Amino acid sequence: MENVSKNWIPTVAYIVLLLSIVAMYSQNVAAMSAQQQLQADISYLNHKLKAVKTDDMKLAEQANKIETLQKSLDEANNIIETLNTEKQTLLKGAENLTGSTEITPPATEATPPAVTPAQ
Repeated sequence: MENVSKNWIPTVAYIVLLLSIVAMYSQNVAAMSAQQQLQADISYLNHKLKAVKTDDMKLAEQANKIETLQKSLDEANNIIETLNTEKQTLLKGAENLTGSTEITPPATEATPPAVTPAQ
């Protein structure tokens, strides 16, 4: 009986060692699975990030176009303002010359009377 009681210690130690190995293997499998999931998540997020960057680039292009159009509009408004100022100056000059701000078209030459054939 004494031999039996001494033999169970290595057996229990061996079983504990096997259980530890199985537990570590299970943890390793779980860690690999989690790592694969993380890699899939990272790939998905990188894809989304590229899409967002593309959208940002498109928005930046649109903003540049809007800025260019705004500059063109500002230039056109400046030209209109300049033309209105010049128009007012011309109207004042015309009023000084004619006493009226009415702009009348120049007189056209009178058309000669139609010639009727002699009878």
